[in-house]
Amino acid sequence: MQCQRCGMPANVNVVENKNGEVREFHLCSACAEEVTRRQLQSVFGGLLPPQLAGLFANDKPGPSCPTCSLTLHTMEKEGRVGCADCYNAFSDALGPVINRIQAGAHHTGRKPAGYQPPAPDRHTQLQTQLKQAVETENYEEAARLRDEIKQL
Repeated sequence: MQCQRCGMPANVNVVENKNGEVREFHLCSACAEEVTRRQLQSVFGGLLPPQLAGLFANDKPGPSCPTCSLTLHTMEKEGRVGCADCYNAFSDALGPVINRIQAGAHHTGRKPAGYQPPAPDRHTQLQTQLKQAVETENYEEAARLRDEIKQL
């Protein structure tokens, strides 16, 4: 099959279902990448404030994350960040987007405020004590703890 955009050999099939109408496209990888980039630009471009919308549309590498070296352009192209530090590195671009998508920029997690993890069970406590006894070469205590763990 040939790419429906450029005529090169197609290796990507795209199926689109829009309002019940199903359409299939055959694209080469370069055209598929370009179509995906344009779709991501339209999604992110609508969410970004006007002064930052140009950051996603530009083809220059631009700023990059100091930890994973991901560039803003690559983040836009792939549609995801590379590591946790990307949120800080690209806070100017991502902050307004995140605030529009969810209630706030700070993630509090699934645990309710004031959550305390349960105390370790007896087996875990004995294992910790056994490890300490072996490290301090207190073998009599270690043998006693080993036997107590076996009884559990």
